[in-house]
Amino acid sequence: MSVLLNVVDVTKSYRHQRILDKIRLTISQHDCIAISGRPAIGKSTLLQIIAGAIKPDRGHVRAHADLDAMYCAPDSLEGAMTVQRFFASSMRSSGLSRNVWQQRCNDLVNAFDLYDYLNTPLRYVSHSIGQKVSLVHAFLSMVDVLILDDPTTYLDDDTIKVLIAQIQNYLRAGGAVVLVDNNRELVEQTATQFYRLQAHHLEEVSSFNNDHQIIARRMTFAGSMHSAAISPNVLERVKVVKRIANEVTLEVAVIDSDYVLRNMVNSDYSLRSFVNEYK
Repeated sequence: MSVLLNVVDVTKSYRHQRILDKIRLTISQHDCIAISGRPAIGKSTLLQIIAGAIKPDRGHVRAHADLDAMYCAPDSLEGAMTVQRFFASSMRSSGLSRNVWQQRCNDLVNAFDLYDYLNTPLRYVSHSIGQKVSLVHAFLSMVDVLILDDPTTYLDDDTIKVLIAQIQNYLRAGGAVVLVDNNRELVEQTATQFYRLQAHHLEEVSSFNNDHQIIARRMTFAGSMHSAAISPNVLERVKVVKRIANEVTLEVAVIDSDYVLRNMVNSDYSLRSFVNEYK
């Protein structure tokens, strides 16, 4: 397999606090590298350095001159451009002919169920639709290295299955993926290598089975005048920890956390904080 990119002794600090220390990583064609680690340990920073969006303090990312990498994260869309025009902006970077690109676009739009949103401005799409749009745009761009930061955020189970299939297709076509995500199904069905980020260092592991296990999540939501009452289907899955004015804190089992988050956001609640509890 051809090596696409090398991360060489990358070091990064924020406000004199070391985040990453002499990180080394090699990314080749057909690789899907999954990175785990506790919240706020520096995973997103590492992904953005690999993508070229953030510069390291020391070390470097070595890649071929014509290599393209794309960083894709939740809640990154804004502006008046429509979904359709946003997709069209990927045609040139894809290297595909117009007809081939259009067929691929149609296939992805259908797979992610986005046909009804093509003429919607990006600023008006919901969190879940926005996440689908970001992923479709990334797959349409046909970059060499696709960097996915929490790609299953806001996605339902059916869409996660679509995402898994698209990542597998992307890898077979010769692309490489680097991802951070807590969804075990996604990681187990796509990852070819596993790395754990801890104590500022990146180490390869055989799997994530021995990671510190998240046993619950505490989510604090803020309601608005448009927020609906919390649905009975949500209440039967959570423990209400506290209510203060328009804010409510819920303790949620990991297996139910995606369901609860989707339902609360769809009921016009906004997520204020999110804390994992470990055993």
